[in-house]
Amino acid sequence: MKSSKAGVLVAPLLLGQLSTLAGCGAVVPDEGSGLEWARATESQSALLAILYEGSSGSSASEQAAQQSAALVQMKVGACVAATVTGPRVKYTFSDCTDLPYGLARASGVVTATYAVSAVDHGFFTSMTASGSGVSLDGATFELKATVDDSASDPNSLLPPAQVAGPGARNLTVSTKSTGTSKEGHRFTFDDIQYTLPGVLSVYADSGHCADFATTSPSLERSTGTIESQGVTWVAETAGYRHCGKGCPEAGGFVLLNNDDDGSQGNNTPRLLRFDGSATAKLFSRWVEEEEKDKIESVPFDLGCTPASK
Repeated sequence: MKSSKAGVLVAPLLLGQLSTLAGCGAVVPDEGSGLEWARATESQSALLAILYEGSSGSSASEQAAQQSAALVQMKVGACVAATVTGPRVKYTFSDCTDLPYGLARASGVVTATYAVSAVDHGFFTSMTASGSGVSLDGATFELKATVDDSASDPNSLLPPAQVAGPGARNLTVSTKSTGTSKEGHRFTFDDIQYTLPGVLSVYADSGHCADFATTSPSLERSTGTIESQGVTWVAETAGYRHCGKGCPEAGGFVLLNNDDDGSQGNNTPRLLRFDGSATAKLFSRWVEEEEKDKIESVPFDLGCTPASK
């Protein structure tokens, strides 16, 4: 019987099915825990993009703070208050809903500090953001992150919404945030770095997309950990692009591994591959994209709405 709950398996008895695929006695992470971690990555990234967007193109730190505060209030609405003190802004989100970049709900206090640096062809902007007990899409964050546009084309002096192609403002995120998913699983981002490729320019009009599908092999993956079934799993996502209430696009994946080198012992890895539909394929081992239709898997209901053809 198919469940109507988003992020649960279409087929019943998931743990039993995956244990059968993996072998008796295997430790299997809870259903949905890989997707929980990917969504935490997405929620944090959306918030950081919202706070950063107005600062890019500034020529002074104080200007970046003022511009950011004004744009956040304009885009998010009356539910957010912004107090500017020099290069620092204190944002107070009071149960905000339907925010840009696919962030559905936000509450809590976040402090962002902006710093603008002059380079040969213009200015680069960095932002540090912190906050305790920040709620994003039902997950609770101890937020500690830095964003900058050092991966951008230095020849571009234009604000991000006016830049396309090679001049896009690519954001590099460095984060040590931790938190708990709404399902109760503890997750971490252990001093990791990833890139939001052209997020401000490419999606300036739609404003409701998250994209980890960068073409740079060294920057295409976001990693961290999530705890499930008494085991700390290394979590990884790549090729993940998701807009609003739509489904993740085809080609992306989320992988839970028990350690960095892939040796599992008696713990079963978990791979979730997306194909653009509302049902992803769940595997008990690593499977290449071109093999996903040939290897036994379990269907996983994402609770999303596929894009119309």
